[in-house]
Amino acid sequence: MDMDMVMEKLNSDYRQRKIEGTPLQRVQERLAKQGLRDPWDHNEAWQYMGRYGNPATLWATLTRGFNWGFGAFLLAVRVEYFLTAPKNEEEHASKH
Repeated sequence: MDMDMVMEKLNSDYRQRKIEGTPLQRVQERLAKQGLRDPWDHNEAWQYMGRYGNPATLWATLTRGFNWGFGAFLLAVRVEYFLTAPKNEEEHASKH
C-alpha cells in the first residue's frame, strides 16, 4: 500500500495542510536544492494554520475570556442583590 494512501486514511485533512507561505516552504526549497524531500512536512503545517498561525499578543492574552467573565460577574451581582434585598419597607427600617 502506498504511503500517501495510508496517510490519507489515517488523517483525512492531510492534503488540506499547505506549507506555502510558512517557514516550512523555505525548508522544502533548501532540501530540494540538495535533491531531498521531507514527506512529513504536512504533519507540521498545523502549527502555521488557523489560530495557531497568529502570534499571541499581550493584549489578547490579558483580555481573553473578559466578555464571559464580566457577564458572569454582573449575573452574580444581580443574584446576590435579589437574594439579600429587603422584602418590604418595614424590614428595611428595622435594619437601621
